[in-house]
Amino acid sequence: MATFTRRANGRWQVKIRRLGHPSLSRTFSDKASGQAWARQVEVEMDRGRVVSIQQLRKITLADVLGHYLHTAVSEMSPSGAVYARLEIERFLSMPISARSLDGLRRRDFTRLRDNMLRQHRNNDPQNRLISPATVLRRLSILRSAIQRYIDDGEIEGWESPITGMKMPRPSDQRERRIEPDELIQLVAAWRIKRKERIVLPNGTVNWKPLGKHSASQGCRNRYIPLAVRLAMETGMRRGEMLKVEIKNIYPDRGYLVLHPETTKTDRGHTLSQGRRVPLTLRAIELIRRIQCVKGRAPDEPLLFPISSNALKKGWQRLIKRAGLEGRDLRYHDTRAESASRCLEEGLSTFEAMAQTGHRDHRSFQKYVRMRSERIAFKRNELARKSKEAKQKLTS
Repeated sequence: MATFTRRANGRWQVKIRRLGHPSLSRTFSDKASGQAWARQVEVEMDRGRVVSIQQLRKITLADVLGHYLHTAVSEMSPSGAVYARLEIERFLSMPISARSLDGLRRRDFTRLRDNMLRQHRNNDPQNRLISPATVLRRLSILRSAIQRYIDDGEIEGWESPITGMKMPRPSDQRERRIEPDELIQLVAAWRIKRKERIVLPNGTVNWKPLGKHSASQGCRNRYIPLAVRLAMETGMRRGEMLKVEIKNIYPDRGYLVLHPETTKTDRGHTLSQGRRVPLTLRAIELIRRIQCVKGRAPDEPLLFPISSNALKKGWQRLIKRAGLEGRDLRYHDTRAESASRCLEEGLSTFEAMAQTGHRDHRSFQKYVRMRSERIAFKRNELARKSKEAKQKLTS
């Protein structure tokens, strides 16, 4: 039996209740559309095409997540698949995964959302809470898993309880840029000998030797500073850069090739040879210096023969030695710095997207962080040139 209720905003809510079937509800802008939907659903119930409570009791949320793990995750990029597997394993360890679908309600997922927002990050010295953006990504995987289960025909006539739930709102877009003074401190930190940074009361910076060390440079891993500089020059992600092969670098043509399997957004790319990353003259010089690093094997196939964790930890040690711990400077900021510099240097939006590898304009926009002072300088220059042109015409 269908019931129709008119809400305060003028929309109509339709509810269908029948013994042996889960209750269904949907909202429409007019009553006629709601009546048409109710007639269609009741016909499907009569034909047995709408899921029954007995069917829902046989299926658990763990079954839904397992189906998503064996179907959709295999279609993702390598980095996306790793993240999805970790999050699915996280959900499988929760009590909610053992519950059957007939007992799941929207309030169960809202409680799950609120509990995740109250959790603290693992191994965080500052004991910070998990960010709303992280919770949103996790719930998006859960929502996609349920929807994939429905779309694949594993269950019919059941509406996902997570659909329409209010999702966490991510914090404002990150506006962080790598400042010139921070670059100077980073360069000093990876060039100096192994010393401790001491700031005197008058602001003078001194360096105290830490003792005997086998490495004379500031970074014991000599690939770290070169990787940071190349990331700012090319805009490549950390995972992409660590998988670049020497054979796929063409300095005479001015680009290198990333295999589709190594990138985040180019899986199934129309170009079978992968995405081409433009190389500036400075990037080519950095690549030559990387190939000449002391101790490097002559037949090493990778440009950076180091692990992702080694680069991550090396960056953290570098930030600490440069005295930039409290400035919230992240390695991924190098990618945003590259995207912003491309536009500041006069490249068009599509040319800058080709440099960073973005395929969606909205995603690229999140990485663009233009400096206000540079915009003001450019406008002043345009105004000056316009004024000079007018003076020439009147003279």
